[in-house]
Amino acid sequence: MRVPLPIAIFLLLATPVGVWFWGTRGIDFLATPSAQKLEITRQLAMATLPPNASSSQQPGPQTSRKIETGPPRRIQTKPPNPADYMDRNPSLDTFTNLASKGSRHLIELSTLIEASGDRLRTLLVWERVIDSTKPQQAHLDAAIASVKRLRAKVPPWSAGHATVPLVVRVTITASLEERIKPILEQLPKDLAAASHGVLNPTVALTVLPPPKKPATTRRAPRTKTQPPSVSLAFAGTGDDPRATDTLSFPVTKPDTLRTELYRNVFKLAAKRLDTDKSHTAISSPAKNEPPLDSLSFRITRLRWFNLATALNEPKSPTPP
Repeated sequence: MRVPLPIAIFLLLATPVGVWFWGTRGIDFLATPSAQKLEITRQLAMATLPPNASSSQQPGPQTSRKIETGPPRRIQTKPPNPADYMDRNPSLDTFTNLASKGSRHLIELSTLIEASGDRLRTLLVWERVIDSTKPQQAHLDAAIASVKRLRAKVPPWSAGHATVPLVVRVTITASLEERIKPILEQLPKDLAAASHGVLNPTVALTVLPPPKKPATTRRAPRTKTQPPSVSLAFAGTGDDPRATDTLSFPVTKPDTLRTELYRNVFKLAAKRLDTDKSHTAISSPAKNEPPLDSLSFRITRLRWFNLATALNEPKSPTPP
């Protein structure tokens, strides 16, 4: 079947015109891109690379690299203007209202704000990528790396704001007391640092007496001795504070007690925070990731603040 000549001519002309109108009409191919536009492009490209790829493999002048980025996206012709946010007094939840625009938009905004020299707001934007959007893995890795970098350059939150108390309830069997006490002395300091000065943590230790050995007879088989265990819970302060559910774990290797304790503190916090559906679920730690890094960079300052504040709210009065 032959296509009529007028229709063929129309399609021949409409195809390039349609590509121009909906695809490249707003792009200027002749103007030199600004430094900010180039920096945005670099940030987005780096976010798509595998972890450590940028540092371990530096391509030479003759080397080409193929990056799998999925369907091509065009960078916004009008990127977010950082001046729109400089007149606000930043709080821990600043930029939450932009989460619906997605992680890519926030990455562009963080680049522009950091170029202006405002590290505090830059840190807040990267934290929103972690706790308020649904980032692809490359964007999440870039956000965690940026938070780690910027934390060292921004004063802790406690420098200008009140801290929020948080009690870590620890219940152990008597056989662990001597080994765990030095770890528990360090735990509040590490949690305060992990929250970057948001928390004022304390530890409440309860030591259970050793269990009584059951009487054995010739006919009754001996019961297998259970390993000592640790139980954890977060609570507020006061006479009858709110508290989280208890999380328990056995101590099978005493030499790894600190690592297991910190890992389970992270699990306890993540379990509690994941009940808040208004924020992004806490991401799982990478393989061999130090538990203190998980506590510091996968849980943002805002999420620590929300966790501790909720536990310190007074309980509703019991109806008569």
